[in-house]
Amino acid sequence: MVKVGERLQYKLMEKPVDGGKVVHVSQVAHVTFYITEHPWLQGQYNLFDWSEKRGMGQSVLYDFNSYEEVSDALTKEQVKLEEILERKRKGMPTQKQVYFLFSNGMPIPPDLTWGQASDLIDEKMVQLDKERQAYFQAKAEKYNGFVVGMRVSHSYRETRNGPLMRVEGEIVKLTSSNDGHMKYAWVKFDGYAKTRFELDALQKIAQEGA
Repeated sequence: MVKVGERLQYKLMEKPVDGGKVVHVSQVAHVTFYITEHPWLQGQYNLFDWSEKRGMGQSVLYDFNSYEEVSDALTKEQVKLEEILERKRKGMPTQKQVYFLFSNGMPIPPDLTWGQASDLIDEKMVQLDKERQAYFQAKAEKYNGFVVGMRVSHSYRETRNGPLMRVEGEIVKLTSSNDGHMKYAWVKFDGYAKTRFELDALQKIAQEGA
């Protein structure tokens, strides 16, 4: 999300365009609205909207001569969107929504609306995300903090008195012995084939910003 004071950039015919400095940001549902100062016409403003599906674009394709004028246009666009969403919420659920509910074993009442289905899906997605996080947390604890995708290194000597060598790679799989006592990581080292190592033979590589 672009913040107040930052410059808004968007694409027109696949070419980057300066939309001007952002002076107001507000959101309705999945759509974020921006009021910007015109990039070169002093005292004039533009109105933009952004959504994940449509990207960034001008809500109204002309310039406004005052902040009050563009604010009124913003209010009209937001009310229009809220009315569209309200009609949509009262309508029938989509096939995609019904399939998601069915595939997750969730009840589908005959009078289910789009809005009710959307709320149920949001709740289920939150639940699934929590379960996913708990799964990976438990797996990280089981494998001493090592996780798939982690960058690691391995140090070795080709001969007893030879120089210490070091290779780096990424964990692609974690496994353990049948009794659970031995734990292993399959690592794809840079420039080498995938190899299995005991966890004790690997060192974690600190990530930037960690």
